[in-house]
Amino acid sequence: MLLAPGASSGAAALRLPAEHEWPPVDEYLDPPEVTRYEREGGKRIVAMPADPEHAEPHLRLDYLIGAHVREGYVGASDLKTRVSKDDEYASDTCVRKAGTDPKTDTRYLEELVFEIVHKRALSKVNRRARGFAARGVRRQIGIFVRKGKVCEWDAAEESWRPLDPQHRIHDRCLALPLEVAALLDAARADVAVALALEAKGNPAIVEMKEKSHRRGRVAGRAEGLAEGHAAGRAEGRAEGRAEGRAEALLTILAARGVEVGEATRERILDTRDSAALDRWLGRAVTATSLDEILAKDTSDA
Repeated sequence: MLLAPGASSGAAALRLPAEHEWPPVDEYLDPPEVTRYEREGGKRIVAMPADPEHAEPHLRLDYLIGAHVREGYVGASDLKTRVSKDDEYASDTCVRKAGTDPKTDTRYLEELVFEIVHKRALSKVNRRARGFAARGVRRQIGIFVRKGKVCEWDAAEESWRPLDPQHRIHDRCLALPLEVAALLDAARADVAVALALEAKGNPAIVEMKEKSHRRGRVAGRAEGLAEGHAAGRAEGRAEGRAEGRAEALLTILAARGVEVGEATRERILDTRDSAALDRWLGRAVTATSLDEILAKDTSDA
């Protein structure tokens, strides 16, 4: 027998069974409390809690779509919508325009609906799709878990049209086209989310990129110092390398006490000719004047 977490030893301590004596985590004494219903043909239907095969793709879907929602739109999970007099359905994930529709004085209708399809019969899936389409939902995407397929509802044909995994879903609701494969693969979803956040100018992503750029510039400067006496470099080297050589040159001049005017400083920093910068660096070690360092020769012409 084991003591309860945090309990002290002694006769009064609460005692729990050993690990092998615990019942399965999903073997309930009472069913989970039901708080959501849907309506189909006027009949109230219980929307039961999801099993892992549905719940896990649903979480990935929310994570993915939430990152892709464009400014001016909002995403939602399990948002229930009245689609007809007798029917109301809750889509797994959806995107709609933010704010209130002045025509109805209610929220805007969903424009994009995403459904996880695991155990639900295709006839019921199709009925829901027809209902959403009739209500005015513009697009519906189905993630068919068992088949490993992503499909889009074709309202004219009243059927699901498979999407190529390499295809991207372009839509005005999305800040970046959504990769179909990311709807089925967690690793691809992570990449897609990062790209979407970058496209939306997420402050954390912007800061990371700026830090990376600064590290690159520092590395370039260090390389410039280390290669100050090296032979001329071919044109087209990365900008950070050129900036590194220029900064290295200014560092050497400052260490030797050589005064550099603002115009000359700008000239050095604006120079992208690696060969010229290398010559200046070589001269900077022994030259007695700034003019001598920056003097043109035939190769500078």
